[in-house]
Amino acid sequence: MKRILERFTEDKSPYASPTDMGVNRVGFSIVDNDVLRFAAKQEIVRKYFRYKCGYATRLTDKKTVEKIELPMGNMNLTRYDRSVVEAAEKRAELEGQP
Repeated sequence: MKRILERFTEDKSPYASPTDMGVNRVGFSIVDNDVLRFAAKQEIVRKYFRYKCGYATRLTDKKTVEKIELPMGNMNLTRYDRSVVEAAEKRAELEGQP
């Protein structure tokens, strides 16, 4: 990969290895830590709903749900940290759905 880059740029590659090109450079792409933290929290809550749904449809067990509830508790997250939850609950209530 390094040689290919050098061939296209006709210059010496700034990277020492393929790992240096990828994994070691990820940290340099994070420009807004608050946005990153928000996205990570949203992903945790999204997974919580995924596992709860899997539990309701018997595709997963209670232990799996409990595993995602642990980081949620540690980070003081609730299902209401997803903006759509409140609206979805109101609509379900109006329609008589669970």
